[in-house]
Amino acid sequence: MQDDLDHLASVSSPSKAFYDNILALNSPKNKDTIITTNVIFKEKKEHINKSSTSIVHDDNNFIKQCRSIFIKPSSFTSIYNNPTLISQSPLKKDDTASTEPKSTVMTPAPKKPVEKCSFPNGSIPCVHPFHPSDVTDILRSTPTQVLHIKRKLASSQQNNPLTVVPPTQQSLPKKRKLFMDHNISNKKIESNMRFRFNKYYGKYPTASALTSSSFGRPSKNHSFTSEAVFDHIIIFLIKSELLDDHSLLSLLQVHPLYFHLHASISRFKTLDFRPLSRPNSDFKSQTTIPFLKRMQFLACILHYNFHAGSVFRFLKNNHTNAHINPKKLHNELTGILPPHINNYLYRALKVGAPSKINAHSSRKNFLDYLKYGNHKSIDTNLPLVKKALNKEDKHDFVMHFPAWVARFVPNLHLSPEGILIKPNKNDRIVFDASFKINYDSHSLNSSWTHPWEEPPIYYGTALLRHLTRIWNLRVTYADDEILLWDDDVAGAFRLIKYNPEIAQAFSAIVHNTLWIPTGQVFGGNTSAQNFEGLARARELLAEHLSSPQYINLQITHAKLLNLIKYSTPHHKNTIFTPAVPDSINKGVLDINGKHTNSKHNMFVDDNVIAEIPSKIRQAQAASAESLFRIAGFPDESIRRSPLSMDKYYAAICSYSKKQLGYLINTRTMYVTFPEEKFLSMIQVLQDWHSKRKSYTIKQAARLAGSLEFFASVSPWIRFLSTSLKHSILLALRKNTAHVSKDPHMQKQLS
Repeated sequence: MQDDLDHLASVSSPSKAFYDNILALNSPKNKDTIITTNVIFKEKKEHINKSSTSIVHDDNNFIKQCRSIFIKPSSFTSIYNNPTLISQSPLKKDDTASTEPKSTVMTPAPKKPVEKCSFPNGSIPCVHPFHPSDVTDILRSTPTQVLHIKRKLASSQQNNPLTVVPPTQQSLPKKRKLFMDHNISNKKIESNMRFRFNKYYGKYPTASALTSSSFGRPSKNHSFTSEAVFDHIIIFLIKSELLDDHSLLSLLQVHPLYFHLHASISRFKTLDFRPLSRPNSDFKSQTTIPFLKRMQFLACILHYNFHAGSVFRFLKNNHTNAHINPKKLHNELTGILPPHINNYLYRALKVGAPSKINAHSSRKNFLDYLKYGNHKSIDTNLPLVKKALNKEDKHDFVMHFPAWVARFVPNLHLSPEGILIKPNKNDRIVFDASFKINYDSHSLNSSWTHPWEEPPIYYGTALLRHLTRIWNLRVTYADDEILLWDDDVAGAFRLIKYNPEIAQAFSAIVHNTLWIPTGQVFGGNTSAQNFEGLARARELLAEHLSSPQYINLQITHAKLLNLIKYSTPHHKNTIFTPAVPDSINKGVLDINGKHTNSKHNMFVDDNVIAEIPSKIRQAQAASAESLFRIAGFPDESIRRSPLSMDKYYAAICSYSKKQLGYLINTRTMYVTFPEEKFLSMIQVLQDWHSKRKSYTIKQAARLAGSLEFFASVSPWIRFLSTSLKHSILLALRKNTAHVSKDPHMQKQLS
């Protein structure tokens, strides 16, 4: 198994030296050279290039005979399926092949049957006697092996001399039978492709069959295309075998990656990638992405002709939320949720996100983002980046392929990425979908996805609704404790999956790997809107389940609830600040004098709850049950729980708690800021002294944002914030007028 993996590694990623040699040979100074993977021919002394594993030869006769060969696809297949070549027997220096006149062209003799030959390294299949059509075996040979091949070539010519014909009467390879009929149907071409290259794939579903899967069917509201180029269809040309041998070899020599693509198709066509569609039971112990898994992803996308949507659908399971039945869930929630909320949720789970995208990108736009790469934070924090990307993979949030695949994937857009590092928080990969490289660049957030076409957002009012609930509880229970609790959704945005037809529009290349997300990215301007349907549905369902008639939920989730820690109960002498009722806030009792169901307020992925001690346990059980019913019940043998368990067990249910960035105390009825927020604000203000004469837009935005946060509980700050924003606007107008009149600045902008 290790030998197979090492062999796959040698084929999957060409070395830098390989490309350097190819580029050198393509220069006008080397017109008479031929290009191979590991063997390079020049009219110099034979030696091994120390900077790579390339071999250089000076035998003109040997080179001439190699040039006369039309390499068949079967030869390419044989070498990549049999990396070990013939034995390394020594040769004398005077053992060389016979020479031929320069005006002649060699034609191959009939190929002898394949038989088993025993060698010191084991019994391997080889061609005996050696035939020039197997010159591709040289591609992975050592200098000693090449000399042995030359001896076999000379021996073969003595027994089966090559036919020499004048150049004008050169015998070209016969065209395949498929070429004889110019009116051949598409059906026959497709059947030929399947027979030639897909004969191993009878066990895999076809791309058309995958489109009828339960999730993410093609939709008129989900389309992303890019400017078509030859690279997008070359895989069909290679697989169809419509080219004769000479044309195929000429095509593969156009670019190093064309040759590498052909080699990869031959090597990976027998690699079984079905394990990708099975649940990963070892995800908890995964610390790095397994090499075999990377190769299986490559084999999968090669099989589906670089159509990322087909790979997406083939993966299913956690990638497509296969454990959730959207139709059944929709029926269960009918009558509990408002119709529009229920429909938002159904569309997100059944069709995918965003709700609508119909866009097109140019080739220039793609190449601009490909050339730019990522932000500096990626390169400066590579160990943290690898750790974060491994987390994305083990939870089935992404598809990943070698970076060279990006050249051949149609309808692909790349965006730069960075990493967000905050103290006491997990490192997070940030997808910068708003970044524009040039003034005319098109990014996802600025050109193609539109928040106004998505469900409305309510989480901005979560704090106000939460504080209103606390006030009404204090109105009704003036001398009772009010406990605060919150839980968090794990990988919130990732729970909503992209429609398979447009997932490749959210791609990125990080660490020599092409990453195509299956779940929503953190940085898209429609991610929060599409998660909002799930958040609102959970709020309303949790409120419904907080009713005493569902008290059995406390038994169902007893194992989960028993691990929650509580603060020390209050003493008899504890003083509670009272709350005064008004015409709107009259308490938490209904017209019949019964306690109303607990309110659940979602701020993005955080659900905050306030309740009296006798009701808090039912509210906690209802919160967990609502999330599991919508996002799937936990099965930690194959996937992690949608409830963030680390934060769940670390939290304390108490009367005083930090929630949504604020410190809330239900005894004193105070809302203030944590100490670290004050220190951060003081640090920002220290940079704005009276002698300061200039600032950047980024510095001004940071100051305005900090003041706006403090204004949420100190309304008087809003007056200062409004004045500050107006001053920034005036400064921008003056700068714009100055730039428009400055010829030097105009020249730079143009």
